[in-house]
Amino acid sequence: MGALSLLGDGTAEIKSMHTLDAARGQGHGKAMLIHLIAAGREAGLTALYLETGSGAAAEAARALYGRLGFVDCPPFGSYDPDPESVFMRLALD
Repeated sequence: MGALSLLGDGTAEIKSMHTLDAARGQGHGKAMLIHLIAAGREAGLTALYLETGSGAAAEAARALYGRLGFVDCPPFGSYDPDPESVFMRLALD
């Protein structure tokens, strides 16, 4: 599952990105992320943001985001700096 939450400034946050354990490693997460990126472009958004975990459990997710062009960024929206979080951004323009 996955969703976009508009931030009100022409950007959106990717929310609730999750793949069931039984479906991991089959490309479903990548397909969902590509779909959400395309939806953001179609909506005319200028960037997508996400917040994910900083620990080992989120390592594969962070690697996927990086392969699709997301880069680390400062906290966005209402987020505060948090050592348990990694914030990432993908420019769509």
